[in-house]
Amino acid sequence: MILTIPLLLALLLHRTPSILYPSSPPSAPTKAPTEAVILVDPFSELHSQFIKANLLSRNIAVVEVLSPYIANGLNNDTTSDAAAAAEFDYLTLSPDLTDLSSWVSSIESKGLSITSVICESDSGLSYAEELSSLVSRKHNGVNEGRRNKFMMNDICEKSGIDTVKQKLCSTVDEALEAFESDFGAPSTIILKPELGVASENVYKCSTKSEVKSAAEKILNANTWGTYKRKIDRFIVQEYVEGKEYVLDCVSKNGEHKCTAMWVYDKTEFKKYRGTKLVSCDSDETQKMADYIFKALTALSVDWGMTHNEVKITPVGTVKLIEVNCRQHNANIAPVTTMCIGYNTLDAVVSAYVDEDEGLFESMPAYPKLKKGGIIVHLQCNVEGRVKKLKGLEEIENLPSTVEVDYFYDDFGVGCNVKVTESIRTDCGFVIMINDDKEELERDYERICELMKTMIVVGRRRRKRDILKSLLRKK
Repeated sequence: MILTIPLLLALLLHRTPSILYPSSPPSAPTKAPTEAVILVDPFSELHSQFIKANLLSRNIAVVEVLSPYIANGLNNDTTSDAAAAAEFDYLTLSPDLTDLSSWVSSIESKGLSITSVICESDSGLSYAEELSSLVSRKHNGVNEGRRNKFMMNDICEKSGIDTVKQKLCSTVDEALEAFESDFGAPSTIILKPELGVASENVYKCSTKSEVKSAAEKILNANTWGTYKRKIDRFIVQEYVEGKEYVLDCVSKNGEHKCTAMWVYDKTEFKKYRGTKLVSCDSDETQKMADYIFKALTALSVDWGMTHNEVKITPVGTVKLIEVNCRQHNANIAPVTTMCIGYNTLDAVVSAYVDEDEGLFESMPAYPKLKKGGIIVHLQCNVEGRVKKLKGLEEIENLPSTVEVDYFYDDFGVGCNVKVTESIRTDCGFVIMINDDKEELERDYERICELMKTMIVVGRRRRKRDILKSLLRKK
């Protein structure tokens, strides 16, 4: 996601930190702010801007910066609104980690103490982690294992946590050998890069030809979060059967709490129908939460929010998919607030800011639902120019629907669409909330049914057909 011009203009203060002070909090502060929180890559209104509003209302100053990866992307971007801005080196918005003294001094001279660093983007996590370890009183230190998925599982395994079988490969032949020898072909395995996001370059393979094709595709792709650096190593992992769950967590000084638990409903390996809230009040769900708490401790996650994925096998064994040291990238705050009573974004602010008594302390370790909630992932099943949209009014008027958002800039007739391949190519989402679980499920299944024929595209006309049409008009 690219920063909008208004936010860019607000940040254009070169190497002097852009410090945002509370303007009109609910109750006017009697003293000037004494604390500041750094937000790295603060793009989304659903995430960082939500956190920023909370911080400002608490009379805490906010410092917004860019990670070098995003800054370089803006410097090289020629297609977005960013290119319309005056020529500017966006790296000036990225504090130099090798010489932070003057930058930090300019913040401290305002009477501010930096308490924490919160990063929104996956690509900026390593930078934010190092920045946090240098300037913040509350940080996790630097640990590559929190981003490298092979190291992540290795660290957890060495800590006595049950993890998936895996092998690191650098060639197609190594992957084929692992498939046949280490994983006992015929079997199903997963190939994926060490660094990645949102199932990008992740493949599920059951045959030698699929393994070969997947390995070649991965090795021809760029390493996530780098510029034009080809992937030179990838992971081969066992494929775990079972339901896939997501646990949003917040940690404070080594204490972990689950703020929301979800289960994925998928139509295919990387295609999601829905993400459903789950009440964490059974032995099975609490076992998954405890498993993640152990993984967070093993990975030295003492502070901040994490978005964690696990699978529970048919025999009840929990297996780690991955730990992500950032927010759940969906509009989760209103859903969980209505369904649980609090949300991850407010909880992480509390963890960093409240000393002994606050939301974090009052939250249970395992979230329980007051209402049912589902995020429906709208899939596009056709490709071409939209001729007609069907069923949108019905979707919007279902009893459980509280919000609908379409991702295409010009979602409607004449818009060009592509078939959904993964969660990154959904064409929108629907937020559903209902006290009545049966009605919620009925409405959900109805949307999933309407989704199949929701988008109608015009057929491609052959040159002969176009010529006939022109002749008829004459």
